[in-house]
Amino acid sequence: MKHSAWKKRAATICGLGLVTLLCAACATTKAAATADESAEAPADAARINPVYVTNRKKILPLPTTAIEKPLDIMQHMSASFKGNSFSADCLVLADERQLFMAILNEFGTTVGSLVYGDEGVDFESAVFPKQLKAEYIVLDVQLCFYRVDMLQRALEKAGLRLEVRIADNVGASSTETRTVYDGKKKLIVIEKAAGVIRYENLLRGYSYTLEGAPGRTLSKADFLLGWAAFRCQPKFCIGG
Repeated sequence: MKHSAWKKRAATICGLGLVTLLCAACATTKAAATADESAEAPADAARINPVYVTNRKKILPLPTTAIEKPLDIMQHMSASFKGNSFSADCLVLADERQLFMAILNEFGTTVGSLVYGDEGVDFESAVFPKQLKAEYIVLDVQLCFYRVDMLQRALEKAGLRLEVRIADNVGASSTETRTVYDGKKKLIVIEKAAGVIRYENLLRGYSYTLEGAPGRTLSKADFLLGWAAFRCQPKFCIGG
């Protein structure tokens, strides 16, 4: 796949803390297993690695058709892993055909970009290590933004379960809590309220908060380049 000008601007010194966070997701992962034969798997599942939610139980990321609603958002991420804290901005463009995400440092420089669709997943970065499996990033996004019923079915097939609770807040919007269990053990807790998402992976020991990034926007030219990359990658062209 050719790099667009928008993707080439990868930093060499920023985003190292974020590398630690994302690598934590797959630090204890086994070698990639054969693809699950679930009917809900992406069309070309053989090109997608499973995600080990625990050290033994794995699932494939859901197809993009399972998204709750289209996303076009810039989010600020504050993350922590084993006492270390760091932050970055994330541009997320997603619909029923494809997921595109760009991770930017504090200077607005792209340090990583991801495209996920029926044909597979592609992750490009000059900063992130090659052993980082992009499917772990995809699943984290899906646990936050994809349909609950589809997530529940996929997790149940792996011997896990997803519980969802919605609580009404006085004078504010409701809070939705998504909790992934292995038996009675909590693995992942996600809270969504008033434009803020708090994600905690209790098993892997990392957490982050996503919220709107006021004042942080891409230039019009960079946004259009990113959108073009999202809409029609050579390997992931979706037309329109």
